[in-house]
Amino acid sequence: MYYQCHVEAAEQELRTASGHTLNSISKNFSITEKFVLHKKDGNYHLSHYVSVLTMCPNRRFSGLKFKEKSYWEFFYKESKELTERELQSLEAIENIGKEANEYDFAITTKNRNQVILLSGKNAKQLGLADAILIARLFKE
Repeated sequence: MYYQCHVEAAEQELRTASGHTLNSISKNFSITEKFVLHKKDGNYHLSHYVSVLTMCPNRRFSGLKFKEKSYWEFFYKESKELTERELQSLEAIENIGKEANEYDFAITTKNRNQVILLSGKNAKQLGLADAILIARLFKE
């Protein structure tokens, strides 16, 4: 399982029950995604879940290391079978990522893109370059 938290500048659009659409100016939002890798019939599949946006950048980073929280409200987005190349790209994150340090655990506007790798009780928290997003595997 992979959790990835990153901050992106975006505009938020809300649609109300009465049919009104509300837009915001561009702000920084924390985006937290969960990816579940599983093997089925000899092939690897990746399921993608996304949590609600939060206007408080990086507020989820510090909690990611320990346990998924119910208020993250993950919802299923999509799933796909991975090609060999995509699987290698996913595996490369462990080699590319830098071990998180004490500056990554504080909640600040300077938190870097991070990924948590969970395998059973083993967990690893890595800092990544901003351009490395697991969700891009679903864009190819």
